[in-house]
Amino acid sequence: MRPKIKRNIRILCITIIVLVVIFFAPFIMLFGPPRLRNYVHKELVYKVIATKLTRGIKSDKEKALELFDYVHTHLFPIKADVIDKHPLNDMIRGIAWCDQQANTVITLARKVHIKGHLIFLRGYDKISHHSICNLYIDGKYRVLDPYHGFVFFTDGRNIASFEDIQNSDVKIKSEQFDAIQIFGKADPATYFTTYEPAAYFRLYEKTYEPVIFRSNYQKDLKRFLLAKLINFYYAIFGDAFLIFIQEIYFKLAHTDLFIKARLKHLSFRFNSAIIDYDYVMKTTQDNFIKSESIFFKGQAFWDRRYYNNSILELQKLLKEFPETRWKEIALFYLGNSYESNREFDKAKFYYSKIAQKCQTPAPANLMKLINRP
Repeated sequence: MRPKIKRNIRILCITIIVLVVIFFAPFIMLFGPPRLRNYVHKELVYKVIATKLTRGIKSDKEKALELFDYVHTHLFPIKADVIDKHPLNDMIRGIAWCDQQANTVITLARKVHIKGHLIFLRGYDKISHHSICNLYIDGKYRVLDPYHGFVFFTDGRNIASFEDIQNSDVKIKSEQFDAIQIFGKADPATYFTTYEPAAYFRLYEKTYEPVIFRSNYQKDLKRFLLAKLINFYYAIFGDAFLIFIQEIYFKLAHTDLFIKARLKHLSFRFNSAIIDYDYVMKTTQDNFIKSESIFFKGQAFWDRRYYNNSILELQKLLKEFPETRWKEIALFYLGNSYESNREFDKAKFYYSKIAQKCQTPAPANLMKLINRP
């Protein structure tokens, strides 16, 4: 055989081997160390959430606002142990404080090619009292506060930057900030500020510069390339890739049924998640897990905009478990479900219950609803 033909055959064989390895790489990695397997699955879920939420949206601004709204309405600072692990763990629990919520927005934004970093606000004090996220949108880093649900605009179009807020002599427009004023002050027992505008904006004062935390994600070449590979596969094969990878992951990781339901829910596999929530409720002897399953099932219906179903589940939760840790959040979803159904009197009833507590986020259009004749 001629040397040239041998060389061409060798190149062809190598090319085929490389393509096969690339094609099966995600599946091979699932059988690797647990840390690698978990990372592959995490990155896939982040990609699914970000892609589903921003599908059809072209501008970075609108993508960022969609991700921000998702985090603001799915992660809550309820009374529970703080666990600093990773954003997916926070989303599974549905529990996160300011830095965790901001980091979740940044993590999801990365999946739609928007870079960002955390800002720890000090303002008037050496100690950081609050965290927000800074996303690079339209050539400039701009501020989002998912914990409080605040988005500030310098005019009717542009999201404000940190410097805009810090240097502005006039009130910067934020519908969410206006709406939340009807709740009055926050619980004075908490260490954080009140919802008074002056108290909040003190965090942006120039006495002490903010601390900026930048992720080392892109500096870690292995993680960076692996995440890009997962993004590529999901972009090509879509939900078929998600389901195949996720079901293998569940078997290899011996995933608990409730956690499996949560991961399916977060991956927008709503029908399968609801079936799993139902099975957990029927089989568990643990009332805590049962109450969690009812709440997240109601949330899954809310996510799908099946508001009547969501209402039934959340009313069931409040009836069977009146002391559930999700009580105020359930009231929020109930109010929003009735509002979405245009049953405004019922929506006002549930929103007014939240207003008495002042411990849950307010929808941005709540002010308009309360003032509706």
